[in-house]
Amino acid sequence: MALFISEYLKLPYLRIENPYFGKPTVNFEKIEGGLYLSAVPDRCQTCVDSRLIPETPPELVQKQVDELMDRLNREHGINISEVPEPEGWRAKSAKNRAEAIAPDHPFTLRAVRAYKRALGTDPVIGGCPAVTIAMVLIEKGIPAIICGPGSISRAHTADECVPVDELLKAARIYTALMADM
Repeated sequence: MALFISEYLKLPYLRIENPYFGKPTVNFEKIEGGLYLSAVPDRCQTCVDSRLIPETPPELVQKQVDELMDRLNREHGINISEVPEPEGWRAKSAKNRAEAIAPDHPFTLRAVRAYKRALGTDPVIGGCPAVTIAMVLIEKGIPAIICGPGSISRAHTADECVPVDELLKAARIYTALMADM
């Protein structure tokens, strides 16, 4: 598994960069194997979570991972293969494409105007490497953005919170956006 992980981190898709999303990320979020301590494990399994960008569709990543497993199996005489996700780990359709609308899309521009009107400063346009309702809407052909209070660094943490002043700013942005529609 150590060999697989070290080689996985060299896959070409991880070097591609998007100006808003940055580079794809990868997290080997669960690694398990062996029967008991003090024994060489008879098997090892990892669950991989990679957050993609629009330039790295799941098909591209899957091709690179398949080629890596084939190469390691051939060169090292080992048996690496993809197995179904553990029960309850992720939805079976977890190989999702990253979705985004363009920074010059009319809806994006409308949100930028609303932000400027509400707060008097320019917003920072970026990408969100997570599964959100915006991703689902864009996939269905409905333009969508993520614009809200709170920091992604506090999401899904023990001290997850949204400061009240950020809620008030978001309310001003939403009001300005609705007034422009």
